[in-house]
Amino acid sequence: MPSGPAAAGILLAGAKASPDDMVRAADDLKGPLNALSTEGVSVHATGASVLWSDFNKANHDAMMKSEIMSRPVTLAILVLAFGSLVAAGLPLLLTMAGLAASAGSLVLISHLFPVSIRAMNFAMMFALALGFDYALFLVVRFRSARLGRSLSSTEAGAETMDTAGKAVLLSGATVLVSLSAVMLVPSPAFRSMAGGIMLAVLFVLAATLTLLPAVLGKLGHRVDALALPWVKSGEHRSPRYAAWGERLWKHPLRYGALALAALIALAAPVIGLRTAMPSITVIPSDASARAGYTAVQQAFGPGAPGTLQIVTPVGAAADVAAQVVRTPGIAGVMPAEPWTR
Repeated sequence: MPSGPAAAGILLAGAKASPDDMVRAADDLKGPLNALSTEGVSVHATGASVLWSDFNKANHDAMMKSEIMSRPVTLAILVLAFGSLVAAGLPLLLTMAGLAASAGSLVLISHLFPVSIRAMNFAMMFALALGFDYALFLVVRFRSARLGRSLSSTEAGAETMDTAGKAVLLSGATVLVSLSAVMLVPSPAFRSMAGGIMLAVLFVLAATLTLLPAVLGKLGHRVDALALPWVKSGEHRSPRYAAWGERLWKHPLRYGALALAALIALAAPVIGLRTAMPSITVIPSDASARAGYTAVQQAFGPGAPGTLQIVTPVGAAADVAAQVVRTPGIAGVMPAEPWTR
């Protein structure tokens, strides 16, 4: 469309495929259409399909950027939490195993059902979070049994799975049951996101209960290799945490009431929560869909990019148009066009 608002033009193209295929078509068309732009004339593809195409790209780029930026911080936290470089690598082992299996499963599922791009985002977040937590439970318990009580690697592994292993299994089952309720929501996007998370939880849980014990048994005392200088392995106690626990035990009602009041205060804003579909502002300002949206809005006024399409019998078209034009918020009505095959 020409760059000047007064000389803007719109070329409408009807869909001849499913919504998923139209988004893929938008991926292919954006580049060639933008290449038609010349000095003084800019061409932008816009509309719902292009919006989701640009959103998927922006979401993918942001996910990769966040991974690059957060990975060093994550590694530093893992080393501090586990106390050694070898132990810190165990959560990454679980995460990679869970992500590889869940990503492969999502690709296979996408051939049968539509899968939201955010399914992989949430799967990655849950795989990393649960891999960290579950590995921490098992590694700490294994260290305590192996070094604190001088048990062999086999005995320490058995005790670890008999205690922390049961807790991890119950935790994973609880997460899976809770997420299964989201599958009842009649929205493919929500179902695919919940499915991606459940796959990540399932595979990370399986790796925690099978792969991690085998690795711990093989490592034995070498789980503390390359340890930080100030880290003490094995059974240890914290006087400060012990004192805090005793204080909570002596005054449960006092601290429980304070915690409940704080939670209610933090949750109060949810009363005024308003939900809506994402607007055009969720994609970068230089994206094709947003540039075209802005050009149409400048040329034809607010609301022009979001026109309503009303299907009505030909004989009632005039009455429907008269009714619509009297509706508040409607700027204008275009002449009715007959539909033909």
